[in-house]
Amino acid sequence: MKIILSPQRRDDQLTLARIGAALVINGKTYDFSGAEEGRPIPRKTVDCEFLVSDVELIDGELQLTLILPHGHPAPKATRFPEPVYAHEDGPIELPPYEGDSGSTLLEDFLKVQSSKVRKEPGVTAGEVSLPEPIRLSELSEDAYFNENPAILRYFPEMAACVSHVIALCSSMEIELIRTYIALNGASALQTYRTVFRSFGQNHEKKRELAYAILKLSNEDSVHSVLKECNKIFNSVFAFRNSFAHGIWGNCPELPEVILLATPSDLLEADAASTELWSNQAQQEFANRTMAMILGESGSTLSEQDAAFLRDIIFKNASDPARKAAFEIAFENPRGIRSKDTEVWTREDFAHLVASVDVAHQIVRARLSETRQSLLGLHRASQLAPSP
Repeated sequence: MKIILSPQRRDDQLTLARIGAALVINGKTYDFSGAEEGRPIPRKTVDCEFLVSDVELIDGELQLTLILPHGHPAPKATRFPEPVYAHEDGPIELPPYEGDSGSTLLEDFLKVQSSKVRKEPGVTAGEVSLPEPIRLSELSEDAYFNENPAILRYFPEMAACVSHVIALCSSMEIELIRTYIALNGASALQTYRTVFRSFGQNHEKKRELAYAILKLSNEDSVHSVLKECNKIFNSVFAFRNSFAHGIWGNCPELPEVILLATPSDLLEADAASTELWSNQAQQEFANRTMAMILGESGSTLSEQDAAFLRDIIFKNASDPARKAAFEIAFENPRGIRSKDTEVWTREDFAHLVASVDVAHQIVRARLSETRQSLLGLHRASQLAPSP
């Protein structure tokens, strides 16, 4: 007999025992000997509030889903229970009703944060000191990222840091372009436009090509400056791209931080949630139920329907990764588990902004000085007498 457990916070408790094809639930015996292969006992015909699925006979083994009541706090084994297999008659051991849930996510976060080696912001010998946000996966395998694009609205000082970094990166990029044009003359503008159209938003490729064109000239001193500024710029531009194109969100257990995930995390979660539904007959049902699970329709699944759907999915989920994706959908609607989700604190933002400020000052000053020098050389060449 295979019993799938669906945890639920309740004041009552559950006791089980097996007697052949019968299951004793809190002292009351339920005979499931009538279940046959392909002909389950419908849940609605069994007067048991803990049963939330049909009772099926699969490969000679009875299978059903029961609510597992638990208190608060409850250990992880109770909140994320494994299926229980009762191969012999007698009492069935269940996860504990309540107990130590272990350290909280916030406690783990504070512990990891306090152990981090703090670096001073700034730029030293061309190397930019950058923050290293904690990754959510470092704290707990059970932690979830909740997509929430509006989260920055509730952290205005952090939102200002994001805008500041994006703005200064744009300023540094235009300074590099202006220097490129100053070095190569008016024709360079058309060249850069061609580069821009060719590579679109691939800024790294654009800069690589522009720098390659610069090397065709004889201004070695300018190349040195551009190489230094390009290195500084590239190190902070990665953060600009993450801020501009990443997925912002939060975790209720970490109220004073915001989370940042890559778009691929969201797409992979969506793909895992739909991959199991392979035939056309199931597709409409899948779309409707997954929309409810993810909260897109504003509806929610009842406990019984959720357990029923969980049962269907788990029977078809041979891939552990896909099974885990569905577990996320059931246990935490709109939740995404990602090893790459970053936890951004006020300290991380302050560190980044301070370093980007210094980087911007260095890049702008060096390139402005270089352009002035080039302008002087151009004027001198124009004033020089013809041979």
